[in-house]
Formats: sequence, C-alpha cells, structure tokens
Amino acid sequence: MSHEKTVTLHFTNSLNHSIQFHLEPWGEVYDMPAGATYIAIVRGEECDFEHQALEIEYAQDIITLYGITGSVVTVFHNGQEL
Repeated sequence: MSHEKTVTLHFTNSLNHSIQFHLEPWGEVYDMPAGATYIAIVRGEECDFEHQALEIEYAQDIITLYGITGSVVTVFHNGQEL
C-alpha cells in the first residue's frame, strides 16, 4: 500500500520588478510580479523525497523549480492555481 507524499514550497519575489518562475521538466513559465508569493505543492505516490532532492535554481530574474521523478507539481498565486 503506497501513500501520497507532499512537499509545500513558498517562493517570494522580493525584487521591485517582475521575474519568471519556471517549472521543469514540464517547461511551464509564469510571470511573477514584484512582491508576489507563489506556493508550489509537490505530490506523488512514488516520490522518494528521502533519496531525491527537489532542485531550486536562482538566476538573475528567474527562479526554476525542478520536479522529481513521479511528482506532480501545482503552483498557486493568491489561492488560484496557475
């Protein structure tokens, strides 16, 4: 019997201009306004969070979240799914 595992991550754009939020490997790109907080919920029955790490990359004006094998990632802003 497997159990769904969940990890919740909060990302805040503390800059005074918009940046991009990338979700990989799905290739999704979202504009992230100044001051915005995005919440990413990572779920999966087969996710092995103990042996696989979620990877977060920060670059100039870009945040990239890399999902792990078997995961489904949902991103929210102000309670709305993006």
